Parts: sequence; C-alpha cells; structure tokens
Amino acid sequence: MTHDMAAVGKIVGFQGLNGEVKVQPLSDNPVRYESLKKVKLVSGEKKLEAIIESGWSKKNTWILKFKNFKCREEVEELKGYYIMIPKIEREELPADHFYHDEIIGLSAYTEEGKKIGVVTNIIKTGSNDVFVLKPEDPSFSREILIPARKEVIKEVNLTEKILKVRLLEGLLD
Repeated sequence: MTHDMAAVGKIVGFQGLNGEVKVQPLSDNPVRYESLKKVKLVSGEKKLEAIIESGWSKKNTWILKFKNFKCREEVEELKGYYIMIPKIEREELPADHFYHDEIIGLSAYTEEGKKIGVVTNIIKTGSNDVFVLKPEDPSFSREILIPARKEVIKEVNLTEKILKVRLLEGLLD
C-alpha cells in the first residue's frame, strides 16, 4: 500500500444485485463511511478511483454503493480491495490517541533508556490494545507484548519515533 494513504475499510463481499459491496471497517468510527466521497481502491499494485454514491451500516459491516459500478458482476473483482484515503483526510484524534500506522515501527525504550524492541504489530483486545514488539535482544526467543495503557506507555514521540514504557513486573519473564 502507498505510504501517503490510509486504509479505512476492506471489501469482503457483495450485497444485492446493484453493485453494492460489503466492507469490513478498519476505523473505530462506525459511521466513518458517511464522510467518504472520493476514494482509492487498492489491491497490491492495482489501483482504481471510486466515488461513493451511498452507504449504510449493517451489523458490523458497511454497505457501500460506488457511482460507476451498476451491477454485482462489475464489483465481484473488488473483493479483497482496500478502501484508501489520503492520510491528511483522516479524522483528527483526541490528544494521546494515535493511528496504528503511527505506532508500528516505533522503537520502544524503558524509562531508563534501554531499548527493548520495535513495535511490529498491534492486537485489539477489546479492553485495550497490545503492542507487539520484536525484541532488541536476539537471545530473547519470543515477541514482547506491551499493554497500551497509561500506566505502561509513558511517552509516544512520533518525531523521534520513540515509545517509552514502564515495564510491569514479570513482563519480560
């Protein structure tokens, strides 16, 4: 995917015969589709522009109708495509909240300044996210899981690409 774009959904199926698609939201805002207009549909190297004509939510999915697609046959090839927008069009987050792609790649350090790893993934658990770190120490045989909680995450510095954490007892055992 392109670095200046952000995915807000993934096309996972179809709805009806008039070219509507089912979308798995990749946004915490359940009605994010309402503000989408012009989007890019991306799958690997394939990129298409689309204009959203209408949309609604159904259970935990969005149903979207693109302007230039009139029937199911025209949208069948779109399954698996990501719905992308320019990052500058993302919704503004509250203070101390970050997009996942801003956190992934940050180097994690203890409060004392010891590098413990790099964030490679984020697991959504329901109560709080968990940052997955590839350990700095090659002898450490497993990923490090850091709960994304205020008492653990002490600083996020996007400019310096640093995450400072307070290690809870037993976290590295």
